[in-house]
Amino acid sequence: MGVVEEGPVRISAGQVFTCPCCGLPQDRVPTLEQDWVLLEPGVDVLAHLVPAEHRWIVLSDGRVTVYGVCPPDAQQRCRVEHRLACAGQELPDLWPWLTAMREENARRSEREANTWAEGRAAAAGRGGVAGRRGIGGVPTENDTPLVTLSMREAAYHLPEAPDAPAQLVAATTDALVDVLGEDIRRQVIVTLVGVPDGRTGVAGTPA
Repeated sequence: MGVVEEGPVRISAGQVFTCPCCGLPQDRVPTLEQDWVLLEPGVDVLAHLVPAEHRWIVLSDGRVTVYGVCPPDAQQRCRVEHRLACAGQELPDLWPWLTAMREENARRSEREANTWAEGRAAAAGRGGVAGRRGIGGVPTENDTPLVTLSMREAAYHLPEAPDAPAQLVAATTDALVDVLGEDIRRQVIVTLVGVPDGRTGVAGTPA
């Protein structure tokens, strides 16, 4: 609970010491457990503003102990442990149960993202989301090859190839049939996408 583990450097008489991590003077106060703890000098706050295991209260003999009443009394004040405010130390895990919940949520989020991605990939491999395909007006789960060709719009209008779109559709379909078999010809869907001038770039430069 923030008890000093390494001996701080004494800089003057009394109970003021330098924090070995940040170099700032702090109050080094004995605890009820026969140990010492560094506390922010001259600072006390309402106990409910401080995490439960770090609410140090001053006893009548000058020693301090962790305030164990929960929920704390509305008027109870406590000293601030320097470890919580030290610029040279990593902030301790003040809410372990909340940290555990955040970590579990992160794992769940990753699992769900992977499941969603795998589902999308599987659906894409089947030619679409299950139940959303049909042939001749009849729903089907048969594999449906989907091909999208994207190139500049001008390429579809070359004078030397006036029927370029039709040739591309036919050639692409024939290529799929050569690999997958004649049975899939009637199911092949080919989409030609034309990209307008100025909508592409190479190495960061419009082309």
